[in-house]
Amino acid sequence: MELKNFGQIDAIKFDNVSFEIDEKQVLSNINLELEKGKTYAFIGEVGSGKSSIGRLILRIIDVSKGNIFINNCDINDYTIYSIRDKIAYVSQTPFLFSDTIKNNVNFGNLELTNDEINHFLKLAKADYVHNLENGIQTIIGENGISLSGGEKQRLSLARALAKKPELLILDDITSALDYESELEVTKNINNLEYECTKIIIAQKIISVKNADKIFVLKQGNIINEGTHKELLKTSDMYKEIYDIQSGKI
Repeated sequence: MELKNFGQIDAIKFDNVSFEIDEKQVLSNINLELEKGKTYAFIGEVGSGKSSIGRLILRIIDVSKGNIFINNCDINDYTIYSIRDKIAYVSQTPFLFSDTIKNNVNFGNLELTNDEINHFLKLAKADYVHNLENGIQTIIGENGISLSGGEKQRLSLARALAKKPELLILDDITSALDYESELEVTKNINNLEYECTKIIIAQKIISVKNADKIFVLKQGNIINEGTHKELLKTSDMYKEIYDIQSGKI
């Protein structure tokens, strides 16, 4: 069967999706629907399977059972390139090229002007680059060896935002940021000037609280879903995370 390309990502559906690796169950019977232009968040303890959600959409890994649909067609019916071409993915351990900051940012959009590059660096709070001797022409070395963990995350985020993707997947990308930087980056992500469906995978409430829907995962299962306000009332686990992180516990 000839694989398809598609024009845009309108909707994503997980239908009874399970994923296991080395006989270990990572996700179990996941059912969810993601609508275009909305923000979705996944929160849970380490090892709850939340990072696998984004990796399954990107086809980095494949489902063990069930189906994932994009625009009502099985994800396996599309070419992997046509899927990934519409998506920007930022992991907590981003990969950077041994090249200039400019070329790292415009990798997904070679038509960017310097002003546009600086705009996306500012959105990602990566404008620390202007303090470097050669600014955006600074060569950062193999995998950004000259940068700190937080600086790498912000530069990788700038590259993702500059691509202007239809789907933006952020996998715990603020783990190395201080509170003020995380607050500003989260605000900028929530107010992008272009339409973009967002999937935010995180362990901190501050990163997910403004999402249209938040999924709470535990041991590979979705145990609760709703808005921040709803989950504070209906999810014991979410409320406990919130109380711990806000200093109430």
